[in-house]
Amino acid sequence: MRCAALGEAWLRFGAGPVSAYGDFDLEFVRVHLARLGIPALPARMMPATQGVLLVDSYDTALRRAMADSASACLRALVDDLGCDVPTGYGAVWNPNASGNAAMYPSFSGVVIAGDGAIAIRSGLPKWEPRQNKKVVVSVGGGRLPGSWRDAFVILGSIRTDCQFSNAGSWRLAGWRAIEPSKLWNQAARAQVLVTAAGSTVWEAAHVRIPVVLLEIAANQRDIFAWGTAAGVPGVNLSRVVDPMKVALQLSAALDHARPLPKVEDGSRNIVAALLAAMGR
Repeated sequence: MRCAALGEAWLRFGAGPVSAYGDFDLEFVRVHLARLGIPALPARMMPATQGVLLVDSYDTALRRAMADSASACLRALVDDLGCDVPTGYGAVWNPNASGNAAMYPSFSGVVIAGDGAIAIRSGLPKWEPRQNKKVVVSVGGGRLPGSWRDAFVILGSIRTDCQFSNAGSWRLAGWRAIEPSKLWNQAARAQVLVTAAGSTVWEAAHVRIPVVLLEIAANQRDIFAWGTAAGVPGVNLSRVVDPMKVALQLSAALDHARPLPKVEDGSRNIVAALLAAMGR
């Protein structure tokens, strides 16, 4: 989704055509790309020559392969962990507010990072809550692990004062399901958004909704730390052992939810930096 936001900006600023290549297992991602006018194609169809090849993967072997084999005017790596950058990349885009050039001490190319280098999709609404106790939960579009499901079931049973909704393919009795592509249609009217510490965090920071952060994977550690350092309550779901304990933590966090620090769309800055690195 972060690449989709940047692709949208690339088109909006007239920098050239955009195509996406890879595995698109989630239907709402394919639909979202189609709405933007970005073809979603299998990796095997990637052409030999591109203007900018933007590689977004945590697979070390794939990162190296793209740096070695793909022909492009500029190879740019998306990285939010401060990993080593394989030879062949001319730019690194760190899409997090906490990203900085010091995370890549051995890289001599262009580093695009910081709170001015966050791509946020256009058309997000303003937060205008209604008089309710609506809570929207977003932990990605895929399946829900059993331990998380148990924790959310318990949360719903102990917080009968709240109206729970979730964005994703999973379903819970008594919870309203939201199509992931329509998350903000509902979340912008809710009291609290409970979200995984991924790309949705930057949208939430832009919309200004009170948030509870969830760390559900190791690659979300930096965003989770950034948000909780600003006083936003957080719960780590990456090692759920006791669903009851997690449910109680979530319940307490709901009462202390607060907006993240304000984030503005930095898409224009990213596009300009990539074009400059290409010599355009």
